[in-house]
Order: sequence, then structure tokens, then C-alpha cells
Amino acid sequence: MRSKKVTLSIPHRLWDALERHAKEVGYTSARELLTWSPLYSLLIQRPHSITAPIAGAPPDLQDELVEQIVSAYERGDIKKHSYFEQILADIAQRLAITTPPDIVHAVVADTVRSRAKKV
Repeated sequence: MRSKKVTLSIPHRLWDALERHAKEVGYTSARELLTWSPLYSLLIQRPHSITAPIAGAPPDLQDELVEQIVSAYERGDIKKHSYFEQILADIAQRLAITTPPDIVHAVVADTVRSRAKKV
């Protein structure tokens, strides 16, 4: 397959979490996860209501949100639905996301329900 080689800058904290998470979701490495996750995005066709605005946020806010989310992931808190909603609500408020909360909640809930069950 022909490929385009690109260089990305990924925060260290995020990369370390992706290395661990990649194995949890069926990839062998973070690099593999980053290469093939866009196919998942194309397949599910859901708005990236939270992560797209983070991409456009000032670097210091991006760093803070990465730290908050990665720390919650490392503690296992994101698996607790109410904590996940709290993180999303905080991010939406801080980034002034204009998507109605019920739509953000529906997209997130649908994505959580649709993900593959662990065997």
C-alpha cells in the first residue's frame, strides 16, 4: 500500500497513555493505533464534538486537558460513566462548545454503547 510519511508532535503524557491503551483496544502499539484509528472515525461518522475543539485550543489549555484526561484514564476513572460526563461537561464549558449538551451526550453514549465488548 502506498503511504504518505508524516511527522506528528504528540504530548508525552498522551503518547504514554496511547501505548497502554493501544493494547487494550486490539492494536500492538500507539503507532498502529494512530495509523488505523482514522478508519474507525470514517466508519462511525460521528461528530468529534469534544476533541476537535481541543485541537484548536491554546497550547496551555491543551496540555491541561491532556493531563486531566490521561490522569483520569490512568486511575481508571473514565470507566465510571459519571466521571466521564463530568470531564466532558468541563471541557465543553472551557472551550465554549456550542453543540447542545444533549447532542454531545447522545453521541458519546452511542459511541460507548457501540464499542466492542471485551472478551
